[in-house]
Amino acid sequence: MHKTSTHYTTPPVASRRLRARPYLRWKTFDELFLSRLWGLSTHKVSILNSLSSGDHALVRREQKSRPTTKEKYVPEFAQKLVWWFASKLSYFFDEDYRLELEGFAKTSGLPLGEIVGLNILYDISAFDRQHILSLGCTSIVAENSKGEIFHGRNLDYEMGGLLKNITVYVDFTKGGKILYSGVTFALYNGLLTGQRPGAFTVSLNARYSGAYVYNILMELYTRFRRPVSYFIREVLHNKRTYDEALQAFSTEHLISPSYIVIGGTKSGQGAVVSRNRWKAKDVYTLNWEKKRWFLVETNFDHWNEDHDERRLKAIEELKNVGPVYLNGQSMMKVISSHPVNNNMTIFSSSFSAKYPNLILPYATRQHQHSSTLLIMHHGDVPLPVPYNSRLGQPLQAGQTLNIHGRINEGAQVAELNLLHGANEIGPLSQVILHLKLNFHDKKFIMNTFTDGAWGKEERESMPFKAGHEFDLRIRVLEESLEVSADGKKIHEFKHRLPYNSIEFLQFKGDATLTGVHWGGRFYQIPWETAFPHGSLGSGQRIHLYGVPKGDRWNFDLLARNGDILFHLNPRFKEKTIVRNAHKNGFWEKEEREGDFPLEKERGFDMTIVNEPYSIQIFINNQRFGTFEHRTPNPESDYIGMRIDGDIEMTGIEFSH
Repeated sequence: MHKTSTHYTTPPVASRRLRARPYLRWKTFDELFLSRLWGLSTHKVSILNSLSSGDHALVRREQKSRPTTKEKYVPEFAQKLVWWFASKLSYFFDEDYRLELEGFAKTSGLPLGEIVGLNILYDISAFDRQHILSLGCTSIVAENSKGEIFHGRNLDYEMGGLLKNITVYVDFTKGGKILYSGVTFALYNGLLTGQRPGAFTVSLNARYSGAYVYNILMELYTRFRRPVSYFIREVLHNKRTYDEALQAFSTEHLISPSYIVIGGTKSGQGAVVSRNRWKAKDVYTLNWEKKRWFLVETNFDHWNEDHDERRLKAIEELKNVGPVYLNGQSMMKVISSHPVNNNMTIFSSSFSAKYPNLILPYATRQHQHSSTLLIMHHGDVPLPVPYNSRLGQPLQAGQTLNIHGRINEGAQVAELNLLHGANEIGPLSQVILHLKLNFHDKKFIMNTFTDGAWGKEERESMPFKAGHEFDLRIRVLEESLEVSADGKKIHEFKHRLPYNSIEFLQFKGDATLTGVHWGGRFYQIPWETAFPHGSLGSGQRIHLYGVPKGDRWNFDLLARNGDILFHLNPRFKEKTIVRNAHKNGFWEKEEREGDFPLEKERGFDMTIVNEPYSIQIFINNQRFGTFEHRTPNPESDYIGMRIDGDIEMTGIEFSH
């Protein structure tokens, strides 16, 4: 059996302010991207040459060992004329898009005609033909038993050597709020995959239909104002609801045929729009009553019989998951299965307009021959239930045991046991803590077991719900075990037996586990440390676990000269998280946009990721936002960190 192993990493994140001048809107990101690919080379490069190279670096102009993508389309003798003509086409585009393209050309030093050619590549290649460039793709829209809509997407293209390394996730913001988002590529200002939070999601698959002359006629009719990737971005920008978007995708004229897959936020809001150039040829929708809870589109009309292995495998995997267990993670597993995910897959996304933060953790670049990573907490792996584990060393005061997963639908009981002497309750064992989740009585029961007898029960109201995810934490204090549920302290269980005698952990009952881990210590605030390898390198992560105790606290990334290169400052009275930098004795411009997902006295998880173009911030496994680097060498300039203020830290970890 052929098996593809895939490693998923979060792509770089950029924030494009729509009120910024279009000419400069992408400048900072593209400068960083180009500097990393081109280094100090003085050679000019050709984007379209590099797209056909299959290499991870751009190909310089003088390398002509085989035909380039340009030569597949345009003979070498005609290229100057064609690129001149393409540059003039930009004047037919919406002014914002044209100015963005001119900004790309200025920043990169590449001819405007080549930039335009890259951005209209789909529109000039989508017709009934033997593929000049192989653009595949799989898109899935599905509804679970709760009426929630999830969208899965693989973008398949033959130019993976380059595109996997220039994939970028972009937030388009207006007035400090995210208007829409998408996964795209550097020097490409259209969108083939995107979402408008709380409204709809969309992805484009190639449809090869009709002769090329039809593309030419539609180019003339529309005056080249409607490349499909620009139209998708236009709909994301202007349409506020699923119904408005579906109407636009079904009726507006386009240059090229396509499959446009769209998902909404309510039951039944999912469709595959099979487009010809004039309008929709067919609109195929979700229909729960007809047991049509998912739609799978690759590159074939659904009303015709086909034997596409990607589609057949996706259908098989969706049926295995079923509507009860469909969520963002299970959708990601479906689109990760071979051959749905294959050696032409550039990126994969699992997303939902109802849960807009889902898209980033799963928007991925693919690299072969690595292990699969489909987890939400640092260090997690799926675990069987019943679950038994022996602790490698005694628990110490300050450490926290973290158990999380999902309570089954219709759950009756689940329990956690921390034991000494044996990994099961019996005559040879002591239970230092027995924690029982009794869903029938809606009680959270704690007790001990020693010398063959149970002690006195201590009870709280049930904090968890059947069918929902749960997060249970037990922190070891000198006098007690502090029990928290979903970040909120619910009980202190006074020690009856020595906590450092715990040898085994057992979990059983009506639940699934996605992670069990323990660690941490007591941290004296303010707390400061240098990074283990001298700096916070590219791709490295800091995982913070803590409980806010007052109105303010702060997390800082420090430079060698004492400057604060990244300052994160939650302010509870203002209900905002301020981000800034303090350099050469002065504070720079604050960033304040975003929600406020923190509460006093409620534990949180925060992950700080050093990406090539920005600091990414995740809070409670949801992406909070980004902070563009304010230092020229982010892979080496962050040499330490400091935490100060009204906060109790329970854990600090580092990973890559």
